[in-house]
Amino acid sequence: MSMDFGSRLKVVREEKGLKREDVAKKIGTSGAIVGRYERNERTPNIDTKSGKQWLQVVTTQWMVRFT
Repeated sequence: MSMDFGSRLKVVREEKGLKREDVAKKIGTSGAIVGRYERNERTPNIDTKSGKQWLQVVTTQWMVRFT
């Protein structure tokens, strides 16, 4: 079964035992924005700088699938 970006982000966050605020701190945004990503209300712009920050949360293989 294929999952959308938001669903996968939520699964990874929960598997790692992180709160939305934890993820937000790692990627330089707010917990509310992470919630919007998880609900697919917003899509992150993953450029070179923020891409490195996202890698603190997810794996490279996971990132490549959604870029």
